[in-house]
Amino acid sequence: SRGLGDVYKRQAQGPPDPVAAALAAEDLDQLRAAADLAATPLEQHLVLSKIIALAYRPREDPSLRAVLLEYGRRYLALFPELFPALKAELGENVHQIPIFKQMAIALGEDGDYDGAVAVCRTALDYGMDDGTRTGFEGRIARLKKKAGETG
Repeated sequence: SRGLGDVYKRQAQGPPDPVAAALAAEDLDQLRAAADLAATPLEQHLVLSKIIALAYRPREDPSLRAVLLEYGRRYLALFPELFPALKAELGENVHQIPIFKQMAIALGEDGDYDGAVAVCRTALDYGMDDGTRTGFEGRIARLKKKAGETG
């Protein structure tokens, strides 16, 4: 089994590894190309997480928002397969994965309150922590309130 550190170490060993190179470069185009090459759950997690992180902050840009939502949905769909490997590698830190919070925020901003609530419920199912005082439970309550105000 290859751990997180091994992914980065491979960059300096042997023939060029496009996944490790993309992670080191932090270039969105390279990372998007590497997303289909990531062979292990840990590589998939690293590449998709990095894409989502790079697209999250400037998400007001419609093209980056589309990248965020595309790869965020892809990550969430893969998460049941990724979780066992992440838990083995990260231990209790597995509960600090920010993608659930980022996706709930982005979907809520788009008015997709049901989608955002579903992301929060999935996060709760896996014991995720969004780092806020009220957690995903409070986020769900706020999203439901917003949905009621607009619906």
